[in-house]
Parts: sequence; structure tokens; C-alpha cells
Amino acid sequence: MHIWESTLAYRRYLWSLGFGVAEAMDTAQRGMGLDWPTSLALIQHTLDAAKEFPNALVASGCGTDHLDPDQVKSLDDVIHAYEYQMEAIEALGGKLIIMASRALVKVAKGPDDYEKVYARIISQAKQPVILHWLGDMFDPALNGYWGYQDLDKATQTALDIIHTYRNKVDGIKVSLMVGGQQSARSVQHLCDLFVLADKAGLFLNPELAHARMQSYLKIHT
Repeated sequence: MHIWESTLAYRRYLWSLGFGVAEAMDTAQRGMGLDWPTSLALIQHTLDAAKEFPNALVASGCGTDHLDPDQVKSLDDVIHAYEYQMEAIEALGGKLIIMASRALVKVAKGPDDYEKVYARIISQAKQPVILHWLGDMFDPALNGYWGYQDLDKATQTALDIIHTYRNKVDGIKVSLMVGGQQSARSVQHLCDLFVLADKAGLFLNPELAHARMQSYLKIHT
């Protein structure tokens, strides 16, 4: 349990501020180092900690990353993999984030196959789900997700699924093509964010935050 203490402490802090937590799904973790058994342990510890906060919001990543993509032969293999993780998360009382699947990319022949898989999983979920579309700029194995290379067409497939199951989909997190533009944020923009964060009481260590902002401003002004 001790290996999770810092993570859980920060999540308690976020819940105390009224934020929700989307967990066991980070781009740099799932499928890229954090395996399914470890992810499930994180989910369990997080859901246990959330019980301390009556209105805590938590959603947990549900994917197919325990599969070896080279061994996947059919859509049913993908569906069963999603169902396996879904059952484990829901048994703990968790809410699902349906993560993008490398295995699905491997076997899908077009948008209809994506619709078939997502229809099966969404329709079975006990609570409304959140979808997650991770682009190939983060994971090249997800190139052509939703059955199209064209971004507009891919987006339409995702929107069609959301519309069809609008009562069972809480939303979608889209992680695509920032193209380094986050670095184009102005100094004024970051200063405004700093002031707002301070007013909201988000700095655990205001003196350290102040010192860091001063160092940033010395370089950029």
C-alpha cells in the first residue's frame, strides 16, 4: 500500500477541492509500462480512498492492454478483452473510461467495426461511460482510429456513437495534434493562470510557487 501513498494523498487533495479524478489511464502509463494488474490495484486503492469523500468523482481506464496485439484475431477478441477489464472495474464499484485499443486498430476493417465494439461495451456498462480518443501522435499504434485517416471522418464516427448512446456516454476526452502549440502560451497568459490558481487556493506551498514564478519571469521578461 505504501507505494501508492503519495498518489492517493494528492487525489484526496483534488477531491477536497471538488475536482474529479480520471485514473489508471495516463498516456505514459497504460500499455507503455503500467500493466493491467498494477492498474487494477491502483483502481482499487483509489476507489477505497474516494469513499472518504461523499461526492468524489472517479473514472477508471478500461482497455485491452492486457492482450498481446499480435495474438488478436477478431473483433470478439477485442470485445472480450474490454469486458474482462470492465467486469473487474465494475466489481469494485468503478465508473469506466473506455480507452482506445491497439488491438481494435489491428483487426478493424472500417468504422462499422468500431461501432460494433463500442456498442457492445457501452450498452453493457452499469454507469454512463467516458470515451477516450488517443491520437497517433501519442501512440503510433492507434493510427487510423475510428476507421479513418481523415480527422473529420473519424470525428464523425465518434460523434455518431456518442449520439446513438447519448444516455450512456458522459463525454469524450480527445488527445490529438497540439503540434507544440502549448509552448506558444504568452507570459501574460501564464501569469493570469497563476493568479487564478492562487485565488482558488490550489498551491500547497505558496512560497515555493512564488519562487518558481519569479524564476520563470526573470528568464522570460
